[in-house]
Amino acid sequence: MGEFFKPWRRKIGVVTLVLACVFMGGWVRSYSFTDQLIPPGQTSTFHVWVSLRGRFAWMKVQGQAARVAPSLPMFSSAPGNSPCPIDREYSKWYWQFMGFGSGTGNAHIYLFWTIPYWSIVVPLTLLSAWLLLSKPRAKKIEPTASKPPNDFLR
Repeated sequence: MGEFFKPWRRKIGVVTLVLACVFMGGWVRSYSFTDQLIPPGQTSTFHVWVSLRGRFAWMKVQGQAARVAPSLPMFSSAPGNSPCPIDREYSKWYWQFMGFGSGTGNAHIYLFWTIPYWSIVVPLTLLSAWLLLSKPRAKKIEPTASKPPNDFLR
């Protein structure tokens, strides 16, 4: 069993599989809960990371609303059906495609970008499968240099 994890690609495969599982857990949780993480910000701008309804979003809050930026990191969780600033009735979308998107809200107080969880989970899973299941290359065996026969001794 120890030989299986000897090559570096198998170790990286396990790490990518663990990351895929973590994002998959966030994906499943996002349908039941809306989670927000707000790192400490300045007085003019702060950022919010949101997980909701199968998407992961980044919001940049600026202007008057940014004056209430937390001085310590803040995490909050709400039921999945609660309203969020990224919802369509609260925001203006510039573009949307298969869960990806960008827009603004409340008269350009905040700007947001969304990325669907599947776009993170699927590539990580495929990469880990390739790293774990592909056979390592055969080691090149260098031919041993054989001594030429000494014909002059015969």
